[in-house]
Amino acid sequence: MNQIELARVMLSWEDTQSEADTLKKIIEREVKALGETFTVGNIVATYRNPRKSYDYRGALEAVGCGEGHERLKEYTTHVEAYDSIDWTAAAKGILVDIPYTEGEASVSLRVK
Repeated sequence: MNQIELARVMLSWEDTQSEADTLKKIIEREVKALGETFTVGNIVATYRNPRKSYDYRGALEAVGCGEGHERLKEYTTHVEAYDSIDWTAAAKGILVDIPYTEGEASVSLRVK
């Protein structure tokens, strides 16, 4: 293969890759809208629910139960030179509702 032929192949690959990227974006958008994994032949578009992120410490501090508060003593252990608070356990033990933020759903494509 000479350089001109190689150049043509490379440009063809660029066009094909661009088209594949566009198709991938369309598939991801539609599978997100569908809200579930979709399989056709050997192609699997795996849907993943949005992840929740909890701010346990922030939730406790918002209700006036920050560091040093009496109610946190049972969730506090002394480690070497400082106190360590288990914010997760404290929030679950003290609060009824723990606010959270939610990320975006995601989709991954693969060929079996």
